[in-house]
Amino acid sequence: MARAVLYTGPRCPKCAEAKRWLREHHIEFVEVDISQDAEAAKRLSERWITGIPALEVDGDFVVGYSPARYTTFFIGRSVVDFIKGSVG
Repeated sequence: MARAVLYTGPRCPKCAEAKRWLREHHIEFVEVDISQDAEAAKRLSERWITGIPALEVDGDFVVGYSPARYTTFFIGRSVVDFIKGSVG
């Protein structure tokens, strides 16, 4: 089963918007605050990702927040894998 990971940070309005979008679309995700997780910050840095929020699924990333980009990102993926309460 695929897992969505949302990399965030404190005082990040776009991070809050990204979390709200994921919840409104009933997409399960794990939030990782890079200010509290040095390994996660290093993981992003090694991939030249310098902005947050950064959404990762199966090694693919969307950096920043845009409802249209998030929708496009999930098109073609098995949405059932991300819906809260789905059976895997």
